[in-house]
Amino acid sequence: MKKVIALVLASLTPVLAFAQNTGIKDLSSGFAWAKALFNNISVFIVALSVVWFLWGVFQNVVRQAGDEEARKKAHLMIIQGILGIAVMVSVYGLVYFVTNSIGLNNSATLTPPTLNYNINN
Repeated sequence: MKKVIALVLASLTPVLAFAQNTGIKDLSSGFAWAKALFNNISVFIVALSVVWFLWGVFQNVVRQAGDEEARKKAHLMIIQGILGIAVMVSVYGLVYFVTNSIGLNNSATLTPPTLNYNINN
């Protein structure tokens, strides 16, 4: 487990090195950044759920074919993987439905209000 944590931290090192340069300059770029983050995280969680499901199938069919207790654990992994996929696809669909319902689809751009002031008054 320690090796996995070290590998994840090592793979995030370039991201952490450029953390000060996020590119968020105003509200609309902040929304774009949050949307990209949500998309990346949701794809990662769906992929993780698929891998978890497939690992449960592998455990059930190949490795633990004779052991009933291990097969129960594998069945639980399969159900958890299916539920994870269903929940993430549902959340993604709900977010898509809400953003298109209120007019925040991909072609819409949000322009935050600006303050015009003159220093020489």
